[in-house]
Amino acid sequence: MSVIWLESPMDKHATAPVWAPPSGEDRMIEPIQTAPNVRKIEPVQTELHDIVTLFCNPWVRRNYRRYLKRYAVLRWTILWIWRNGYPIYVNLSARYFNAKVKRWRPLIKLSDFVRVSEIPTYKLADSAVVATPTPAVFPFCDQSYLVSAHDAYRFPEIYVATIKNAMIYGGTNLVLTDSGVICHDLYDFVRDYTCEEWHGRILINPKSSRIRWLLHDNNPEPITVAASFVDACASNYAHWMTEVLSRIAMFCAEERFNGIPIVVNDGLHKNIMESLFLVTGSEREIITLPIGKALAGIISVYIASIVF
Repeated sequence: MSVIWLESPMDKHATAPVWAPPSGEDRMIEPIQTAPNVRKIEPVQTELHDIVTLFCNPWVRRNYRRYLKRYAVLRWTILWIWRNGYPIYVNLSARYFNAKVKRWRPLIKLSDFVRVSEIPTYKLADSAVVATPTPAVFPFCDQSYLVSAHDAYRFPEIYVATIKNAMIYGGTNLVLTDSGVICHDLYDFVRDYTCEEWHGRILINPKSSRIRWLLHDNNPEPITVAASFVDACASNYAHWMTEVLSRIAMFCAEERFNGIPIVVNDGLHKNIMESLFLVTGSEREIITLPIGKALAGIISVYIASIVF
């Protein structure tokens, strides 16, 4: 199995769109349930830790939000226990149950993986300096409260790389390989607490750059070739428009990728799916991948993040 990975920076040239919908495409996209080019992957029963299953129970979540979340002390206590106590529970249970499956795996930056594995890459754009001036504040007397971390930063180049023996899961842009788990270069796990961690699907040790994969599909769906745009934040409209859909548009603009199916999260809002169809067109196959389900095959993965 192979994975093609594109790392996509947002630079000062991003104001010029790489793709635009054809003229006359102003009709409403037909519902995803009946669209002939959509392939829906059915969800599977996945095994999570018992404590995660408890927290994911609708009754528990509903009553927590209704009766407990309003109390700041209780809310912060629960969050502290989750952030500090849950990793201890996971490490202990992984040692005695399913130790091989939930073992620590190396967490590898894409650029490091490409360099060490000597994988050829296809560059789409050079790196660029992005200016980040401090925004104006009103009233002006409160300007001192807003401080920019930097005046500018350099976004890495955009490139495509083929990664063999990889697997993608619904709801995350992390990619599993035989040698570890690959992430894009803009992750800072010391600073960033991911959605996958928050929902108990992975456990990351940022100091040792290791990860435990806690959500497994014993029968991944085989795929011949596809481009993966699954992401933990894709269901959020702002994240979708700025981080996911823009990458899909750039991917679809490359003629060499014509006809490659697009993989997105399952359960996206119909408005999000409509925007997707406007970019991909009516001929390209769309595969919706639920959380906990995996695809294995030649997969094209286009990953990027926003640096603030």
